[in-house]
Amino acid sequence: MEMLTLVTFLGGFFGQLSIVVVRFRAILMFTQRLFACFNLPDPQVALLA
Repeated sequence: MEMLTLVTFLGGFFGQLSIVVVRFRAILMFTQRLFACFNLPDPQVALLA
């Protein structure tokens, strides 16, 4: 029973994590397109600078 609870918890945790990663990547792609439209430097480059 404990094992099943652990598996369910881990499954839910990784599910939430993947959703967060997908959203973060979508936001990053959106900002890159937005910056490209305005001919501004890439946000990643700006963060590294």
